[in-house]
Amino acid sequence: MKLTTAGWLVIATLALLCMGSSLLFAQGVTTAAINGKITSTTGEPLPGANVIAIHNPSGTTYGTASRPDGHYNLQGLRVGGPYTVTVSFVGYRQDKRENVYLQLSQNLTIDFSLAEQAVEVSGVTVTSDRNAIISSSRTGAAMSISNDQLEYVPTVSRNFADALKLSPLFVGNNAAGRNSKFNNIQIDGAVFNDLFGLASNGQPGGQTGNTPISLDALQEFQVVIAPFDVRQGGFTGGGINAITRSGTNTFTGSAYYYGQNQDFNGTSPDNLKTKLANYSDYTAGFRVGGPIIENKLFFFAAWE
Repeated sequence: MKLTTAGWLVIATLALLCMGSSLLFAQGVTTAAINGKITSTTGEPLPGANVIAIHNPSGTTYGTASRPDGHYNLQGLRVGGPYTVTVSFVGYRQDKRENVYLQLSQNLTIDFSLAEQAVEVSGVTVTSDRNAIISSSRTGAAMSISNDQLEYVPTVSRNFADALKLSPLFVGNNAAGRNSKFNNIQIDGAVFNDLFGLASNGQPGGQTGNTPISLDALQEFQVVIAPFDVRQGGFTGGGINAITRSGTNTFTGSAYYYGQNQDFNGTSPDNLKTKLANYSDYTAGFRVGGPIIENKLFFFAAWE
């Protein structure tokens, strides 16, 4: 069957739509968001208020405007921080929140109450909300493991799965009583499961002792059990959602070399006290990241 020009255009359009939907899926799972409501000091919503969030390490700027009911949403934000969130509205005093940090897949709520420009604020009122176990901000049993925690968790294999011990829902690689083969591993939104189901840890290359990705290349990962988020599903064990590092305005990097041989082992437990045969097991790698164009374009590379 010979396709006409119109037929090829239809196929190309459908292909682009499929690619776009998959990219949006990855974006929602590998980023963070900020939402909230902007009102006056009397509680009236302020529509059209300007909301700017700046990722200080990279200078990346995100912006939006509040809706008629005063609510706003900033989607697709880089994980981490610190962020500076600024709200401005004509006739009202500008408000700012600094040192805001975002976790993977987090939708942080920040409300603003703006005072009229001509009014002098005589005092500061501090309010707080109790973060209940069952609330709108908690969507299923989940835990985020930051880069700082990854660096301090003891690991011999240098496998990010060793950090799963921080979650009380994991015993080894098994989540909530389910075998690790029922887990779902995602790195930057891409599925990283053991397709053949042969490895005990459920990871590609698990039988050979290799890791699917360098531990130094990861920025943060999230562990979820029965999430309410419809973008994360297709598993009955645990969901491991990881993202990799990215460059910032500061050049950073590291290099490492680990190894062991027969001299690191003792002798046999019998009276012969036999030493192990000669062997070696070494791991080396590096990572480097930084700006190409400050505040606009960055690079990051890792090798192990």
